[in-house]
Amino acid sequence: AALPVLLGDDDRQAGPSLLRATTDAGAVRLWLATHKETPTTHASYRKEAERFLLWMDVNHPGCQLGDMRYEDVQAYIAFLSDPQPAALWVASDRRRYRRGDPGWRPFAGPLSAASQAQARVILNAMFSWLVVAGHLRGNPMALVRQKKRQHAQKTERFLSERQWQAVKAHINSMPLDSDMQRRSALRARWVFSLLYVLGLRSSEICATRMDAFSVQRGVDGMERWWIRVIGKGDKARRVPVPAPLLVELMRYRSGLGLSALPGPGSSEPLVMPIISRGSGQEHTAMTRAALYQLVKDVLLGTADWMRDQGEDWALDAARLAQASTHWLRHTAATRMGHGKVVHARDNLGHASIATTNAYMHSEDDERHDAMSASAALGWES
Repeated sequence: AALPVLLGDDDRQAGPSLLRATTDAGAVRLWLATHKETPTTHASYRKEAERFLLWMDVNHPGCQLGDMRYEDVQAYIAFLSDPQPAALWVASDRRRYRRGDPGWRPFAGPLSAASQAQARVILNAMFSWLVVAGHLRGNPMALVRQKKRQHAQKTERFLSERQWQAVKAHINSMPLDSDMQRRSALRARWVFSLLYVLGLRSSEICATRMDAFSVQRGVDGMERWWIRVIGKGDKARRVPVPAPLLVELMRYRSGLGLSALPGPGSSEPLVMPIISRGSGQEHTAMTRAALYQLVKDVLLGTADWMRDQGEDWALDAARLAQASTHWLRHTAATRMGHGKVVHARDNLGHASIATTNAYMHSEDDERHDAMSASAALGWES
């Protein structure tokens, strides 16, 4: 049975709204629009807002955001740790579906503690903005006790050297019987090389084109290659391209019938589509969802191979089955960390790693050389 509406529209607003939107959905869209210039943030905020609104619609039909109370948001936070009923909320397989597809679900499974904390932060920001805009009377998320922030701990979400070698072996074993299979294997090798060496974000890979590569002569007279990417907050940075990755770039482009090295007019995306869709569509970039699925398929395929090897590989298989695109970014950061920490900070586009790094700077040639020293890929051929 439908739950009663506890509070009416008049009680929902503290005074005249600063928005012309009169519905929750319209007001939330306006809040999301304030983040439209940062696509990754916009996508993350949309996901959390959508999950909450769907939960509210199912558990409190007929209610509005203004009807939500402290007890309701506490119930939602508990729900995030185990979305039930799973058939309604959780995807039944490992693939990502577009919204509107019968297989689409808001969750892939229970959220980790970190993901739950992120959801609370985002929803608190949403409610706060709607209160300031006059759309809501108050923010129930503000009453939720925030756990004391712990000092950053070392992440466990990275590939060990043994796991990385297994991933490469799996890619090297991909079938090459047809042109599509050959292009798929070529692309998988290039994507994993990019992620392993540069540690780029998925959004950065999808938004970058080949003309972002450039060569610069250093003060020692040596030519060094770089790639320019646009990161969070539309901040541009240059990342060193070590020789092993440059070799992979040449291999990838040559395999697609392109010039070995890109030039200023190379408008191709960093990762090319497998299937050409005709004139005008040749240079369509991959979506983040497609890139995620490509990486996930390779990792799951490697995990399946590991299980076939017996108990000695069981733990590795379990880890790879959980891994995703971002694990490769952590793997790159771990590898870079063997050199100067500030080099890793600059390469990955972090605002800072620790307070002690706030005023440190990295000379370009030195940073390039330090990254090159630890960037061996070790592909068999």
